[in-house]
Amino acid sequence: MDQIEDVCTDLQTIKGENAIIVKLRDGFKEPKICLTNSDEISLKEWHTSLRTAHKVSSELLQRMGRKAIKIYGVVNHDPMLQEGERPQSVTRAFLNRASSVDSGV
Repeated sequence: MDQIEDVCTDLQTIKGENAIIVKLRDGFKEPKICLTNSDEISLKEWHTSLRTAHKVSSELLQRMGRKAIKIYGVVNHDPMLQEGERPQSVTRAFLNRASSVDSGV
């Protein structure tokens, strides 16, 4: 879920069929995925489930980042950063790292 940028709010018509469009974050060969199903009811259930899961996942990742700062305090001790690259404030460090909390980067 952390690789998904957005799940379109409405079903889109592709080649005469309704489809769910999932937009992916940068770094993928394909910028989006189209999911189709001949059963309209199942497609709508998939759409609702995907949108809900993406929203909950995004909120969870945001909370994890805030909790990590509260638990560990200042995060400018990263050994991979040079002295000049280290942020001077926790807020700036959080904003710079929030998008990659769960991506392993």
